[in-house]
Amino acid sequence: MVLFGGNDTKRSFDSVHVLERRPADNAWFWFHPCTVGVGPAPRTGQTAVALDASTILVHGGWDPQVGAQKTTLFGDVFALNTETWEWKPVKMESMDGMQRVGHCAVVADEGTKTVLLFGGQDVHETRSNEVFSLTLA
Repeated sequence: MVLFGGNDTKRSFDSVHVLERRPADNAWFWFHPCTVGVGPAPRTGQTAVALDASTILVHGGWDPQVGAQKTTLFGDVFALNTETWEWKPVKMESMDGMQRVGHCAVVADEGTKTVLLFGGQDVHETRSNEVFSLTLA
């Protein structure tokens, strides 16, 4: 299981945590891989989905910084290779309306690498029932 981001009462995080089972003794353990590349800014409330056996896609989220004048809501997309632990930004034709927090994602078609995003809350704090489709090259 791979976890990214999150927050506490003071700040949001951009760290990756992995819970893995050791086959030799069937014990579970946590490790924190050293990631490389250009990854997401610290955030919470994002969605993540396993695109294939070695790629996790992260979309959206927010950074509810304490004392900030305006909360940052994200609509960007990043891919994390779980074999090399390398982040890469995913270029999108348009990010209009894609800023979301508290939404969910599912891989709709592994062959075409199509991901559906549903719901969440937008920049105006309006709950959404919209569905977005992302098809990755």
